[in-house]
Amino acid sequence: MKKTVTAIAAVLLLIAGVMFAASPADGTDERIESICKACADMKSMKCDFTQTRTVPLLEDKQVSKGHMLYFQPSRLKWSYTEPFPYSFSVDGETVSIDTESGHNEIGADGSRLYQGIAGIMLGCMSGECLRDSRLFKVTMTDGDGLWIATMDPLRRDMKKMFRRIELGFSSRTGLLEYIDMTETGGAGTHVTIENVQLNGNYETDW
Repeated sequence: MKKTVTAIAAVLLLIAGVMFAASPADGTDERIESICKACADMKSMKCDFTQTRTVPLLEDKQVSKGHMLYFQPSRLKWSYTEPFPYSFSVDGETVSIDTESGHNEIGADGSRLYQGIAGIMLGCMSGECLRDSRLFKVTMTDGDGLWIATMDPLRRDMKKMFRRIELGFSSRTGLLEYIDMTETGGAGTHVTIENVQLNGNYETDW
């Protein structure tokens, strides 16, 4: 599990800067603006996720499940419950890992890695990752009840890591429903977001 999370983190970390240094592009798609507007009042969020990892030469897909919690402005907990417990949490500048063997706080390098995961997830949930045109070419299309953002990397280092990232947002609510990442080596990770609850008191789930 840890190797899988780290592999995903390496991809996500490359695009985490999109959220922290976003500069709105000219002629922003109205669907992007609707996504950002729909998420602007999100003070807290609770959801479930299913993560499916596909690796070349491996017949079986790696399926994991869990839940995520978010509290504005900078608290996020990403918890795997299946096939076994594993979670990381970001609370301001403190990053922690919880496994079956215990609780650990991550050092400076690890902190940046996992904050990168938190950054991309928060950026995807808010739609802000779609506003920066320096790192990705973003193409918006309509699907079956979805606004689909296809993000093609523009920078050389990113092209070495992955081919494409696709985000699916509900056209009804503007909320993220899935993330699909295709790496250059052929591996892929698909994360489906379900049962999203907003602006509740979820402290007991932290």
